[in-house]
Amino acid sequence: MSLGKVFSFVHLSVQEFLAALYAFPCFISNNTNVLEKGQSDSLARPTDRKTGSGSHNKEETVNYIKEKIRENPSPEKSINLFQCLNELKDPSLVQEVQTYLRIREQELDEFDMSKYDPSEECLLRLLPVVTASRKDVLYNCCITDEVCTALASALRSNPSSHLRELNLSYNKPGDSGVKQLSALLEDPHCKLEKLQ
Repeated sequence: MSLGKVFSFVHLSVQEFLAALYAFPCFISNNTNVLEKGQSDSLARPTDRKTGSGSHNKEETVNYIKEKIRENPSPEKSINLFQCLNELKDPSLVQEVQTYLRIREQELDEFDMSKYDPSEECLLRLLPVVTASRKDVLYNCCITDEVCTALASALRSNPSSHLRELNLSYNKPGDSGVKQLSALLEDPHCKLEKLQ
């Protein structure tokens, strides 16, 4: 089946929005669920095609995003750009975040992970942002024992961490994860004061 032109977007939220914008009127006006007819296959294709020009375009896109990050935008815009790098599976994401934080050398007031991809993988990659923030809201973000171990280790090994408040509401960190993070409240080298 040929659907005509196929578009690819760097940021998946744009792709998801356009997919919904297409599917909803089709359902309302024609009472047709395009998701059942297979017409959504082109909407679900990954954005990082591995074909010749696709790889080149991905590399250009990654470089463009990195240039924008180096222009020192607001923290919110920077986090959005880091999310784009994450969606492109750029292996230098952690290094870019660390460089950004060193350049800024300022304490972030609050990092709210629920505004971004709440996956365990993304959270592990963004630990430098988590430890640089004064308050982290990791509400309903798939926090597991593994994430708690990595977070506790990052906070212990980084005495310059600014983290004071950590909100883990609606997660399942397990007994081990809770114990590890609770122990940080007693650690004199850790600045964490409040754990929810």
